[in-house]
Amino acid sequence: MPSVPPPAAPAPSSRVEFIDVFRGLTMLAMVFVNDLGGPGQSDIVGFAPWLWHAMTPDTVYFADVVAPAFLFIIGVSIPLAIGNRLQRGEAPGKIWRHILTRTVSLLIIGIAMGNMRGGRLTMHPLGMSGELWTVLLLLSFILIWTRYPESTGPRQKLFLALRLGGVALLAGLFAIYREGPALTWIQCRWYVIGTIGWAYLISALGYFLFRRRPEALVAGVALLILLAVGDRQGAFDQFHFLDGLRRYLPFGVLLGVHPAMTLSGVVIGLLFTREIPITEARKRIAWMLIFSAGLFFAGFLLRPLYGSSKLTTTPTWALYSTAWSCVAFAALYALAEANLLGRWRQFLIPVGKNPLLPYFLSFMLHPLMQVLGIHGLNDYFHTGWIGVIRTVFVALLLVQLSNWLTTRGRIVLKL
Repeated sequence: MPSVPPPAAPAPSSRVEFIDVFRGLTMLAMVFVNDLGGPGQSDIVGFAPWLWHAMTPDTVYFADVVAPAFLFIIGVSIPLAIGNRLQRGEAPGKIWRHILTRTVSLLIIGIAMGNMRGGRLTMHPLGMSGELWTVLLLLSFILIWTRYPESTGPRQKLFLALRLGGVALLAGLFAIYREGPALTWIQCRWYVIGTIGWAYLISALGYFLFRRRPEALVAGVALLILLAVGDRQGAFDQFHFLDGLRRYLPFGVLLGVHPAMTLSGVVIGLLFTREIPITEARKRIAWMLIFSAGLFFAGFLLRPLYGSSKLTTTPTWALYSTAWSCVAFAALYALAEANLLGRWRQFLIPVGKNPLLPYFLSFMLHPLMQVLGIHGLNDYFHTGWIGVIRTVFVALLLVQLSNWLTTRGRIVLKL
């Protein structure tokens, strides 16, 4: 007799709304932190130190947990996004082409922004101010990676021209970049976006290999943390043939700490897919809290080694930050299940679906003010809590502008 197939587990939803809300909240916090950034950006000084990055060892402040939250939510989205592609019957080869294309795009953007930030005080583009170079760089990102609407005829040619124009602009900006007295060309600085690219690639690979074995993914998180510990303890120092590679790919930080945060998100994201047939919200929340407790405990055990510090990218900082992200995610999920998110979520959903646009706009704002000669406006309301309030207003304004560009202007960045 033919075997009876087991009942199908629930399929992943095409888009879980509260995940967009979490991503939108994270991006709002990131824009706020970027604008608060002190001299060289918005020049806010004299504010409460816990709002900014901790500059002392074994200390974590608010800004230190923002980037980990973004790495975490990227991991949460991986099982949903890739799982939906698998459900539609897409071939693994096609999916991997998408993953690799996205990774390369993130790495290119990361290196460009790393040099933009690293050389912002000493940049000497040939015949161009550093501020104008920065504005044009961010504009090229938008031109290249905007998802233009499908069309035919002249509109199709226009969209192609815009994308190719962005590519030409980016190539030209790379060509004229010079930094410091030695007029050094582009350096290999991955910055936040490049770090996300490596974390995304490693976590996507982990999902493909072990999506039906969540315990193996948890072990993968532990292995990545051990890689970071081993690198700090000099485990690779004796292998001199790796010295050149490690100069550009620091194993512990780039391939260990940051991917561990994203892979932790993959573990949580699996709770919303058919790989883990759990449909009750309370059970999902319970598993999130158990996992976060495990991360906290692991961070506690490792804290005597290097402390908890974003400044030195310690494993404990990564584990503590990811654990807080799990708790915040569980809390938001509980509110969503109880229909308590309220109408304010509508403000965050567009930016949650299109997070790179406000991110780019936040870095474009102050260089653009310099180019336009109105940067003197930052001399007003730039001290203490008054300056913080101004920065909150700027962050909300940038998010609202991004929402308008997303919904009205149809500017959606798709890597």
